[in-house]
Amino acid sequence: MATFLVETTHDPSPNACMRSLDAAVAQGSHFLTNVQWGCDDDVHKTWIFIEADSKSEVQTMIPPMDRTDSIIVSVRKFTAEEARQMHTKHD
Repeated sequence: MATFLVETTHDPSPNACMRSLDAAVAQGSHFLTNVQWGCDDDVHKTWIFIEADSKSEVQTMIPPMDRTDSIIVSVRKFTAEEARQMHTKHD
């Protein structure tokens, strides 16, 4: 299973923020408790980490109103050894 970071953007109007919040509520409590909003700082985006087998699977987990404009990025962590190996490979 891979980890994906999902970013969505919405209009800065109060109604758009509420629609985004309502869409997250409709996705269920797991989605709602894990999604983060930047609206309080006038950055009208949401971010969530999702574990799934593929980007297409992640796409189905995103609220329908955000699916077409979302950015889905596969992310991972590196160990110290992997970081050393990357330096060796690229030096």
